[in-house]
Amino acid sequence: MIRIILILAAISSLFITVFAVAIYGLDVDNTATRAFNKSFPVLPAAIVGGRVVFISEVEDRLEMYDHAVSSQSALARYDPAAVRHQILDNLIEQEIIAGVFRVAGSTGFHPSFDEYADHILSGFEKTPQEALGISEREFLENIVYPDFQERTLRVIFLSGSRDSSEYAKAQTIKAELDGGQDFTEAVRLYSEDEDSKYLGGDLGFFSREMVSPWLADAAFNLSASSTSDILVSPEGYHILRLASRDPGPPERVQLQHIFIRGPDFEKYMEKQRKNYRVYIFASSHFPSP
Repeated sequence: MIRIILILAAISSLFITVFAVAIYGLDVDNTATRAFNKSFPVLPAAIVGGRVVFISEVEDRLEMYDHAVSSQSALARYDPAAVRHQILDNLIEQEIIAGVFRVAGSTGFHPSFDEYADHILSGFEKTPQEALGISEREFLENIVYPDFQERTLRVIFLSGSRDSSEYAKAQTIKAELDGGQDFTEAVRLYSEDEDSKYLGGDLGFFSREMVSPWLADAAFNLSASSTSDILVSPEGYHILRLASRDPGPPERVQLQHIFIRGPDFEKYMEKQRKNYRVYIFASSHFPSP
């Protein structure tokens, strides 16, 4: 019995070695190698701070991309090598963000993942299966959760930047509003949201799941014509005003806001990336565009 197990292990090792040589050494990319990576997700595309990004993960996301493109137009064309490169870059960035997220503090308010997932799914006209060819569980685990980590990390960064000039600007605006400044005039003078700036900051009507979960509690707890404290979302700093309320069902609120961009998150991430060693394998499979 042990001998049979050893023989099978040797055959498996040889099988994997053959495909590893084909992929890494000979740059083979065909139906056979793609089927191998899908069936045996053991070959790394990259290692990021000791964590492995597998070639199979890249190929899975390429399939999602292909499904999304094909569902838009049967005539659409794209360069698979360039898309693979971008996908690998994104997966590497996700691993770095996940690593920073694990050690970051919990500054600021954070919704649960379930709240964020409901918010994302509420904006989809198609199911994940229709849009990307994957189940809702796969969509939540592989697409939505990494996005949730990044957006939560942005809020942690912005919440910890209260000594910034951007936050000081938001404080000044809030003080002027508390002193009687007209909200619409303050929007015109200060808001950095160009889409709503000349509409009095009007964002329209929203049900609860449509509002960013970082802002939803504050938005739905406002009384008529009242303004919120300075709120932090992944995008920056907000001061909300409740313009009107529709009791529904479902309950909806009409919101106005003054928006101030936060400090540069990308500069923060540039410093964080220096703490992570990144090794890329089969680089010829992921050429720079």
